[in-house]
Amino acid sequence: MNDDLIVPIYVDTNVLLDLLASIEGGFTVVEKVTTRTATTSNSDKSLSLQSGTEFGIPNVLSLLKINLGGSLSSKTGEEMGKQTESERYHTYGSLLHRLRSHLDNEKITRRLKDQESWDAIQSSEFIEVRGIFHPNPLADALQIIDRLMGLIHLFAGTQGNLPADKKKSNLDQKEIGNFSKFVKGIIADLEKENIRTFVVDLIAPPMHKAVLSLFVEYLRDPTMTEIAHKEYCVLGKVVRKISESEEDAIDLLRGTGLGGIGKQAIEQMATALQIQGMNLPKIETAIKGPALEIVPIAIFV
Repeated sequence: MNDDLIVPIYVDTNVLLDLLASIEGGFTVVEKVTTRTATTSNSDKSLSLQSGTEFGIPNVLSLLKINLGGSLSSKTGEEMGKQTESERYHTYGSLLHRLRSHLDNEKITRRLKDQESWDAIQSSEFIEVRGIFHPNPLADALQIIDRLMGLIHLFAGTQGNLPADKKKSNLDQKEIGNFSKFVKGIIADLEKENIRTFVVDLIAPPMHKAVLSLFVEYLRDPTMTEIAHKEYCVLGKVVRKISESEEDAIDLLRGTGLGGIGKQAIEQMATALQIQGMNLPKIETAIKGPALEIVPIAIFV
C-alpha cells in the first residue's frame, strides 16, 4: 500500500492521458457512483392437500375413498429502496497510479536493481529508476556565479557611498555588469524557456546515471527548488543506452550555441569558471556510460 501512495512532483499529463486512453480504449476522468439500500418485509401463508386414492370396503363392490390433494400458498411483501448518485473525479495522481498498476500487472516496467537488470534493458522499454536529481552541471554553476555577481554588484554599490578613505575595494561596477550579462547569455543558451536538463545519479546500480529533459509547465514547483539535489523515482521510457565500454556520451550541450564550439574551448571555459573559494558543482558537458537517456512520464516520491 505504501508503494501506491505516491506524491507526484512532475507529471507529463499529455503522455499520461494518451497512454491510459490507448490501454483502456478511451476513458473518462469522471465516474458516476450509484449506491442503493433496500429494506424488505415478507409474509407467507400456505395450505397443503394430499392427492391419492384409498380403498374403502374390502369386497368386490368396493368403493373408492378419494382424498383430494394439492397445495396453495400466498406471499405478500413490500420493499422500500433509496438510491443515491455521486461523481468521483480522478486526479493526475490517481491516473498515474492506474497506469503504474497496469504496467506492473502486465509485467512491462523494468526496475533497476543490479548489473543484471541493467544489462537486460533495451531501448523503448518502460523503466522505473530512483536517484539523486542534479540540474545541468554547467547551467547550475553559471547560475550560482550569476547570483554571486548580483551580490558583488550590490556590495560595490554600497562601497561607492563611502568616503574614499573607507572604501575597501575598487570594484568596477561596469565590468561586473558586463560579466553578469555574459553569464546570463550563456545560461539562456543552455536552458530553453520551458525545458530543463537534469542528470540523475542512480541509487542502483551505483556509478550509473540517467539524463532527463523536463518541461517546466509539468513541474509542481516551477522554480525547481523542490526537485534539485533530492532523491526521487522516475517512470519513463528509455530512448538511449550507453554502456561503460562505449566511447560515445550524452551531450548536455546538444542543440545549444555552445554545442558548436570545440571541446577544448569548452574545457578552457569550464576551468576558468572554477573560481577559488567558490563551492561550484563539478562542471560536465557530457555524460559518459554507463548511462541512460529517458523520456520522463512522471517523477514522484
